[in-house]
Amino acid sequence: MDAEAEALFASSVARRKQREAHHLATRRVICGAKTRKSGACRNKSEPGKRRCKFHGGKSTGAKTPEGLARISEAQRRRWARHAESPC
Repeated sequence: MDAEAEALFASSVARRKQREAHHLATRRVICGAKTRKSGACRNKSEPGKRRCKFHGGKSTGAKTPEGLARISEAQRRRWARHAESPC
């Protein structure tokens, strides 16, 4: 009986640890970053992170040479259109 009870207890502890790890990985808390108006950001964080998508939860831009080239070409086209505009 003791071996069965110990096995049952060990499996329940393992399940609890797994649930806690899942909860920590998917939790969403209030961001709290300081805003321009000196208040705290009230957005929810990205899952498993402490900040929202505006304060450090999303990508910071292209990193690969292909992505950087794509952005450079888009900027060249954009500024060419801007130079042609009558403003």
